[in-house]
Amino acid sequence: MRIALDARTFKPTGGGIALYVNKLAHFLAEANQVILFCRENTKIADFGFEPHQQKNVQIVILETKTSLPTAENIRLDYDVIPELLQKLRVDVYHAPANWGTVSSDLGIPQVLTVHDLIPFQIREGALADPDNFTLYEKVMRQSVMTADKIITISEFSKKEIKDVFGIEEQKIVVAYNGADLTEPAFEGSLAETFLSERGLGQGKYFIYVGGFHERKNLLGLVEGFKIFSSDSPEFKLVVTGDNQANDYLKSQYELFTVACRGFEDQIKFLGYVSESDKNVLIANSVGLVYPSYYEGFGLPIIEGMELGVPVICSDTSCLPEIGGSIPFYFSPDDFNDIAKALREVVTNTQLVKSKITLGRERAKMFDWHRTFEKIISVYGALLNQLASTKRER
Repeated sequence: MRIALDARTFKPTGGGIALYVNKLAHFLAEANQVILFCRENTKIADFGFEPHQQKNVQIVILETKTSLPTAENIRLDYDVIPELLQKLRVDVYHAPANWGTVSSDLGIPQVLTVHDLIPFQIREGALADPDNFTLYEKVMRQSVMTADKIITISEFSKKEIKDVFGIEEQKIVVAYNGADLTEPAFEGSLAETFLSERGLGQGKYFIYVGGFHERKNLLGLVEGFKIFSSDSPEFKLVVTGDNQANDYLKSQYELFTVACRGFEDQIKFLGYVSESDKNVLIANSVGLVYPSYYEGFGLPIIEGMELGVPVICSDTSCLPEIGGSIPFYFSPDDFNDIAKALREVVTNTQLVKSKITLGRERAKMFDWHRTFEKIISVYGALLNQLASTKRER
């Protein structure tokens, strides 16, 4: 197959959607010709393909610096990309980042991945601006209606997509994200040195890796941790993430620093960390905390399970679906409930051991290979349907 992916959301230091795009591109390039539509200044080396994969990949640079649905990107969707798809003789077009399917007259299957409906529920960042959201909503609705099939990452998101856009359930396929560790956490003396250089002790800190968006509820976690610290001052809270990418993140980081005043010795911010460093930090923590109000999937909780630490997370949105009975749950609005969950992790040793064992097993359910095999089956079914329609004519 010749598959074109809208990779405008990809960047080497990107978050969950950038990871999804990169892993999908890697999987497809094993046995297919892959064309990646990228924003300016993106290089093929940024994706980290193996040599045998790279031979199957073609990068097409689009004249845009952003992945947001701006007027510039909408022009690309309707005036540029359709022509490229025809010229490059593409079999399937996949827009894997919530929007981007194009004209319905192309004559090729179009697949759309809608990860979540966060902007429809919580306005933050650039989409807090009413004009930006109005444009985003319009483009998403058009993309959802144009797509031949919609892939999403949880049953929770599937229900929201069906309800918000009023589309039939059969059009939506759930393919859970994966969590296989491409960068295993190193152990022993290397890990000890790594931790000591950062002022950390093994099993003496909780870790948060969710970023600074308001919906992630980091400020609520800080307040809950303060309550917990009154009885357990020997534990720290480690926070990682990009705090400089844009003005919104900078402003959220400022609020975080204000909330941490007086607790600077116990709450440590390490900035953006590599995948391997992140895994070491998680694996040596006393537990991974994920206090988010709203998620479409919640990948870090699976990473925590896979790395063998207890997971402490909100009881909202998709998180109970993904976590099952494994996490220590709390209400994200209740600081005392957050503190109570943290306290149980450091005191209930037997329950923690049991949940770690069960968590490692549950993490095996979420495998990228399985995810992308399901996506490939969607491509195949659409191509077969198209061929059948042509024969009937």
